[in-house]
Amino acid sequence: MLRVLFLNDYPMNQARRLNEQGLYPSQHLWGAKELPQFGIEPVYFPDETWLGHPAKYRFAVQQIQAWVMASKCDAIYSACQPNTWLLARMRSLGLLRKPLVTMVHHPLQSRLQNDAYVAGHDALVFLNESVRQQTLARYGDKVKLSRTLPWGPDLSFYQPTPGVTPTTDVLAAGKTNRDFVTLIEAARGQPWTLTIYCADHNIPAGLDVPPNVTVHSNAAGNVLNYRQLYEVSERARVIAVPLLEVDTLAGLTSVVDALALAKPLVMTKNKWLDLDPEREGFGHAVPVADVRAWRHAIGACLDQRATGMSVRAQAFTQKTNMQQFARELAALILTL
Repeated sequence: MLRVLFLNDYPMNQARRLNEQGLYPSQHLWGAKELPQFGIEPVYFPDETWLGHPAKYRFAVQQIQAWVMASKCDAIYSACQPNTWLLARMRSLGLLRKPLVTMVHHPLQSRLQNDAYVAGHDALVFLNESVRQQTLARYGDKVKLSRTLPWGPDLSFYQPTPGVTPTTDVLAAGKTNRDFVTLIEAARGQPWTLTIYCADHNIPAGLDVPPNVTVHSNAAGNVLNYRQLYEVSERARVIAVPLLEVDTLAGLTSVVDALALAKPLVMTKNKWLDLDPEREGFGHAVPVADVRAWRHAIGACLDQRATGMSVRAQAFTQKTNMQQFARELAALILTL
């Protein structure tokens, strides 16, 4: 079986333990749990060997240690694009002799992600075709191999709980690039309820929150663990993903959760997210900061006729899920 060293920007051994306890879905292991089914043994990078270093140097330390560990592996796979800038340079100089693969989440804009970064990877795996096409247009023949692999849910984690009844009409959770202010304004004066889980910085101090809106927040934004978030999400009729205008991929985790739960989805449009909920028939995408559009879209999803959205969301995850992601990722790695 091929041995592949697996890197990420958060503790993967901890994530694996939580997954084994049923507290965390395997999509946050980026295929590593499923890879053995397809002939690849993931070697999890030790959490303690790099997390103790200052944040400024943490990823550099991780990559130097990965370079040493690579002698006992057949390839290196990183689920996060900033984690391989040094390894890519080593690969270009012939100092790293093992194939190097990384997931690309966002447009390559960092000063560490340039010609040498692209050329030093044996394969770039993109979460969306838009970023892949931009990369190919910018770097041309420096890209050795590229694939777009849609990220989907671990369906075994999202098992319906019998007898669940709604406790809120609309649920929104998250802390990165979130526009909860627009969503709260959309809820003002409406007949539906909204529940938000977020970080303190997402809601401006002194904001007048209407009585049909409940906000749960703390400084870190970790109000709920993943299992608790799953349980409250099950009790929502609609999942909302309100986003600020940013030039990065945003909101994907919440979108995947909504699909796995077969919930109608309303989200802010993001040009780096290929998925179109209106085209697929399980929700709506609205312009940035458009209160009226949010009200209309949520009203449409709460309509009794929206039950077909749940069926179409469920059908979508049957073809876009973590099992399929891992299958295609393994096939790519095995060709290198």
